Amino acid sequence: MVIPDRRRGVRSNPILFGPVRNFPAHERPPRTFLTQEVHYGTSQPAQGSMMMKTCLTMTVLALSTAVVAGPSSSPAPDERSPSLGGENMKTECCPHDKLERPRCIPDLEMRPVQGFVAMSDRGVRDAGVCEPFEFWPTGGILHRDLYTSNYVDLDTSSGILAFECTANSYDGHRGNDTIVRSFSEQIAGVPIFAVDDGIVVNANDGEADQNTEWDGQTANFVVLEHPCGRVTKYWHLRRNSVVVSIGDEVVKGQQIGLMGSSGVSTWPHLHFQVEEGGTHVEPYMGDCGPANSMWESQPGVNYNNYVSDAAFCLEDLDTVANLPWPQPRTGHFSVDDVEINLWTLVHNLPANSSRDWTFIAPDGSIATTMGPFEYDNTTDWGTQYGQYWFNIAAIPGMTTTLGTWRLQLRINGLLKMDLPFDMVEDRSDIWNRKPEPIGGWISPSEPGIDNAIVANVSTNLLGDDRDYDMVKYRYMWYVNDVLVRDVFSAGQSDILARDQTGSGDEVLCCIIPHDGKQYGDDWHCLGATVAMAGDANGDRLVNVSDLLLVINMWGPCPDPFRPCSGDLDRNRRVDVQDLLLVIRDWSVR
Repeated sequence: MVIPDRRRGVRSNPILFGPVRNFPAHERPPRTFLTQEVHYGTSQPAQGSMMMKTCLTMTVLALSTAVVAGPSSSPAPDERSPSLGGENMKTECCPHDKLERPRCIPDLEMRPVQGFVAMSDRGVRDAGVCEPFEFWPTGGILHRDLYTSNYVDLDTSSGILAFECTANSYDGHRGNDTIVRSFSEQIAGVPIFAVDDGIVVNANDGEADQNTEWDGQTANFVVLEHPCGRVTKYWHLRRNSVVVSIGDEVVKGQQIGLMGSSGVSTWPHLHFQVEEGGTHVEPYMGDCGPANSMWESQPGVNYNNYVSDAAFCLEDLDTVANLPWPQPRTGHFSVDDVEINLWTLVHNLPANSSRDWTFIAPDGSIATTMGPFEYDNTTDWGTQYGQYWFNIAAIPGMTTTLGTWRLQLRINGLLKMDLPFDMVEDRSDIWNRKPEPIGGWISPSEPGIDNAIVANVSTNLLGDDRDYDMVKYRYMWYVNDVLVRDVFSAGQSDILARDQTGSGDEVLCCIIPHDGKQYGDDWHCLGATVAMAGDANGDRLVNVSDLLLVINMWGPCPDPFRPCSGDLDRNRRVDVQDLLLVIRDWSVR
């Protein structure tokens, strides 16, 4: 297989900037039209559809009294009165016990795919040492707006064993599943990227993409084969989002599709599967997994309990289809409203957990407390979706005190959520507020000519919008002042493909949040400079050390399928062309 050479950009008056640069108002990138969003997929299911077939549904009525003077605590169960309000919790959970689940890629669907891979030998299979993966191949940040729900099952029997010695998988699972928070993110778009250079050996598109049940459906997918013979598979993609075809050559960081819930799937997610020698493998190293990681910097595993999404709403949640379907959202209530409704998405809930609620008045005083209430989970739950309501009249001062209130959630005594909401006189006082400001960072901070570049968003996961709107981001990538990528994404990261930059290029990614109604106030811009092609030893200088390295490596590279350290033009040979690159860049820096 021939991997196309990267584009050699011409440096034309490159802009100068530090690691982070914010545009003054007159310099901002143009706020042009939003791309049209099309809602593909099946129709919304009936109320109360299950997140997964193995999930548990239960309803608990838990009410608390309210004392007019000062804070109150939850009374004994026989003292609770429905007239005083409290919480009504309906939860759907995903326990780690998944022994009865079928494979999310049925054998009947996988066999023809494997046949395409077997026939695709283009002289690259087992052709050298594989390069480590640099990034997770999805827009978003793991353990924030992305959650890994399953790893590879390494137990060859009927049991379950993940690489870190837990049961965080299900029997026979062959890949890593990473979910977004709802179909709202899927509709806005979450890109899927090629994790390395490769060639498309199989792809499928056009299938329904909002499945919530396991029923043997066919998925949208892409299968890549890489120069060393490794194969990567990207499953459950959004309908009409696959932008590559069989035989196409792709580069590291190139967008190949969007996340969806096609095929045997109950939630929008990416099933990312890695194969070597025709066998699926776990890319993570661990005490119960492989001895070596396939990652350049292995993503961490987070089993801490946290809330990834939550919102207040006016609607009766019993009339709304459960997550992953889009949920109602608001940050305002009026004194004429009867109830405060709230939904939450909680991850890594320990067994036998409990929760407490605290309402904070606008002056900072505690209006009332409620709890503890039990989740009634006798096992660890990976993901828990809860619905709650509170009687406004039962909260001391809420119908007479306008301003910003806060609702705090503590799980097992630890603060997990502190959400503001505004009490107004009537609905004519309700307005839409812009998304909150963001920060961010570039990785790698000093990219080389072989790197894809990742722009990451830093924001408050639950406080990114005061109205609790689902926030998406516009990423505008510039290389030497030329716009090369302009995309909206619900993911809190985006990637610039390897072939979009060249030796010494100046890269700028400007990001602005959008809540579906309006932009935030300011762009946040992140910059980096790509290493010079003549920098043979990677120290970001071009000097005699690079010259000596090229001379010492003269001739064919030791691995004929991979460039070596002196092969600056990436043609698998160290020759006079590489020497000329050192001489050229010597005069630049």
